[in-house]
Amino acid sequence: MHKNNVKMNVKTILISIFIVSLCACTTKSEQITVQELIPVVETTLPIVDDIALPVESRSNVHSLTASGKVKAANYTDLYFRSQEQIAHVYVKNGARVNKGQKLADLAMYTFQSNLRQAENAIEQALLEFQDVLIGQGYAPDRMDAVPADVMKLARVKSGYEQAELQKEKALREIENATLVAPFDGVVANLTAQPYHMASGSVPFCRIIQINNMEVEFQVLENELHLVKMGQKVEIVPQASTIGALQGEICNMNPLVDEKGLIQVRARVKGNAGLMEGMNVSVQIHP
Repeated sequence: MHKNNVKMNVKTILISIFIVSLCACTTKSEQITVQELIPVVETTLPIVDDIALPVESRSNVHSLTASGKVKAANYTDLYFRSQEQIAHVYVKNGARVNKGQKLADLAMYTFQSNLRQAENAIEQALLEFQDVLIGQGYAPDRMDAVPADVMKLARVKSGYEQAELQKEKALREIENATLVAPFDGVVANLTAQPYHMASGSVPFCRIIQINNMEVEFQVLENELHLVKMGQKVEIVPQASTIGALQGEICNMNPLVDEKGLIQVRARVKGNAGLMEGMNVSVQIHP
C-alpha cells in the first residue's frame, strides 16, 4: 500500500511540471485548464464490515376508543298504589329533590272514609270481644288473667282481629297516597298532572341519583386485554357545554354476546351536568 502511494505522488508531480511548462509556452487563449489535463484518480475506500448498532426496543402502545351512554347507577320508578285522582303535583321534570321531600298526593276523601269505617268496626268488634270473654268466665278489665288460647279465640270470634287489619290497611293507604323522594336526586319521566287518575301500572315519575352516574359501553372480544377493573378512562360527552371527565372501570359483564361484544361500565367522578342517556366517547389508555 505504501509503494502504491509513492508511485501515485511521483506521477502527480511529473504531470504538474509538464502542465506548468506547457502553460508558459502557450497564449492565454491556448491555455489548457488544469482540470482537463489532470487525470481523474478514482479512490476506492476499503470495505468496512457492518457494525451491529443497538436497536431500541419499543412496544406499541394501543389505546381504545368506544361510544357509550350515561346511565344512573341508582334510580327508582315511583308508583301510586291506588287508582285515585291526583290532587297535587309539587315537582316537575328536572327538579332536584331531597330525601323525604313530598312529590305528589292523591285525593284523600276515599282513604279517610275507609279509616273511619275501620275505626267504627273496631269499636263494635271490641264490644263483641268483651262479650265473648264474659261468656268464657273472664272479666274484660283483667286481660292479664285471660289465657292466650282464649284471648285468640275471642278476638277471632268477635271480629276484632279483622277490624284491626282493616284499620291497618286504611292507614297504609293514606300513607301511600303521598309520594316522597326515597333519596336525593332529580325528577324525570313525569307526565301526570293534577286531576289525572293515578295508575298502579305506569310510574308517576323516576328519581335519578345524579351524583352517582356511570357510562355504559361495549368492547370487542379481541380488545378485552386492553380493559381491566379499576382502569382509568377519559369520558368526553358529545354535549359541547360539558368538558372531558375522568372515571374508572367498575363493572365488566362476563359474557360475550352474539356480536362478539362485552358490556363494560365506568363510574364517573362527579356529574358535571350529565344526564341519563347522554352520548359520550370513552377513551381507554393502557
